[in-house]
Amino acid sequence: MKKLAFIENGKYRKGIMASNLIAGCTDSETTIDVLITRKKAHAIELAANAVSAGYTHLIAVGGDGTLNEVVNGMMRSKIS
Repeated sequence: MKKLAFIENGKYRKGIMASNLIAGCTDSETTIDVLITRKKAHAIELAANAVSAGYTHLIAVGGDGTLNEVVNGMMRSKIS
């Protein structure tokens, strides 16, 4: 089973938000969640928690800063 987490910059408003892009794109084998950042460095926490929770795919929605934070969160996660 695939678990996808879209980690979206809460200030990202230039295009269509991830939640609109993924509507109706699920199947019985896939779980999709959209996680919205609320403050600076929040994507680090969200990504680390997502990896620890067993998400198989993380998708950064935003810009360079969002991607940087998601990668740092993945690297800091504690996988048991």
